Amino acid sequence: VTLKCKVLAGESLFYPPEPSEEAKGGRRLEVTIVSTRHLPKMDTIGSCDPFCVVEFEGQEEQTSVVKNSYSADWQESFSFGVRDVGQGVGGLRVRLLDWDRVGSNDEIGEAGLEGELMSRIVRADVGWEGECTLEVSREGKAVVGQDKKRTVVTLKCKVLEEASGL
Repeated sequence: VTLKCKVLAGESLFYPPEPSEEAKGGRRLEVTIVSTRHLPKMDTIGSCDPFCVVEFEGQEEQTSVVKNSYSADWQESFSFGVRDVGQGVGGLRVRLLDWDRVGSNDEIGEAGLEGELMSRIVRADVGWEGECTLEVSREGKAVVGQDKKRTVVTLKCKVLEEASGL
């Protein structure tokens, strides 16, 4: 079962199924950063060199850098362990950054899914997956791309079998 939705102001349209009655113990959550669209111009010379940092349950993963682009297609998947889905989990945060050769990377903005929703997702039946497109914001305001459209990031979540050794 695949759920596709467009989320532009929070996650109100992203409805995972009711939590599984048997949901307890450890699980793995596979998060795939699919793409980003409508990026702003970030570099004096060139456009933007985007990459994402994904944070969930104290774990952090990073996509590759896509050079000189106002959109990026990653399709990069990361596996996050969850010790006990019955205890609930925190939110999922995706930070979108612009890579710089010299100096520190520049923050474009961030998007995320709240802990209550993520707790419901990790308690879904093993094999459940969903996809959503989230609006990127910075300091409480939507990030607007060079094409005057709101910057978005698309991600997928998939619930995998119990994690061993967590």
